[in-house]
Amino acid sequence: MSEKTKKQDRRTRYTRQTIKDTFLELLKQKSFTKITVTEVCKNAEINRGTFYLHYYDIHDVLSDIFNDMTQDMLTTVDHLFCLNQKSCSYPFCQKIQMESQYRALFLDDAIAPILLEKIAENTKEGYVTWLMSHSLLTFEQAESVFIFK
Repeated sequence: MSEKTKKQDRRTRYTRQTIKDTFLELLKQKSFTKITVTEVCKNAEINRGTFYLHYYDIHDVLSDIFNDMTQDMLTTVDHLFCLNQKSCSYPFCQKIQMESQYRALFLDDAIAPILLEKIAENTKEGYVTWLMSHSLLTFEQAESVFIFK
């Protein structure tokens, strides 16, 4: 990779992170449905063209934040449902507690259901597989237990 490409990658990562950080700061002040691209651009001190170079819309920014949040979720899925009662440490909850910038996501009425759906999406396969291997449930039954747990 050339030096120019490395700089562009670093600048791209910086710009995307600035947009996400600005979005999360705005989310502490107002609901998701009230945040606009114009407002993000103004607070991030970037122009709209730069925003649209990196993201399609506000929902795309939110999706990127979800991806950041859930990137290492697979390592915490075993603890999320506390399958081993003797050693429950709830690292996912600890992560949210330590990384306070994500708390606003759980408090927003429009975002919380989407976030919970994303968490369920990322954890479903592991939990259903575990449940089937530790019971006589079929896939459909284990999936139902997961959905209604």
